[in-house]
Amino acid sequence: MFDRCAADRRPQLVTVYGDAGVGKTRLVEEFASWSMGLPRPPLLINGRCLSYGEGVTYWPLGEILKAQAGILDTDPPELAVEKVRKVGDQSDAPPDVSADPARARALSPTRSVWKTRTCRSRTSGSASGSR
Repeated sequence: MFDRCAADRRPQLVTVYGDAGVGKTRLVEEFASWSMGLPRPPLLINGRCLSYGEGVTYWPLGEILKAQAGILDTDPPELAVEKVRKVGDQSDAPPDVSADPARARALSPTRSVWKTRTCRSRTSGSASGSR
């Protein structure tokens, strides 16, 4: 799968799941360690699902976006939005991103996924081209 992804120069989603203790984290860590030793290491991003709670469908996506944009939990909302916009400048992100949840326009899941895929494709392409 990695060879195909590298040859196609397109991002690839991989889901690792299994019972507790079977080695999911170790597998991912081993792959990350191996791939960082390559002449052109890939851009690796990850998100983790919460095993509890409601409204956590997009939690992994939020974690990925926070990491890509460099958003800290202590950042005020206005700064977080500015950081997201900088990432979005590379991705056709909707201009209606707002620090005020009451003003933020709700996106349909289809549109959100399309924008996310576009953003990831563009940031992956620019990152892989710079390595």
